Amino acid sequence: MSTNQLQVLRRAGGTAGASQLQLDQVSRALLELAGIPLLDGALLEGVVFDAAGVTKVRHTLGRKPRGVLVVRTTARFDLPSWDASNPRPETELWLDSGGVAATASLWVF
Repeated sequence: MSTNQLQVLRRAGGTAGASQLQLDQVSRALLELAGIPLLDGALLEGVVFDAAGVTKVRHTLGRKPRGVLVVRTTARFDLPSWDASNPRPETELWLDSGGVAATASLWVF
């Protein structure tokens, strides 16, 4: 939460009973959390990997992802490898499951 957002809350009476010190502490804690890259992500469910070829998956990050974690899968496989030839990393991931057919949920961050 930014300082401006806290000021708006104060003016609207949304922080009744909170001291300036408490508001500053909450603000600092939220800013620290916002700086953790792993938390700035999106859950992609039902991603179907074919045993052959690259799977193209749209994401909603609006930027090039920093990483991908497999959250759930119907088959055992290693983390999918990234296809570096992807011309649109801000909107899509191109992933290769290493020859394993599976449906997975991915956390993209």
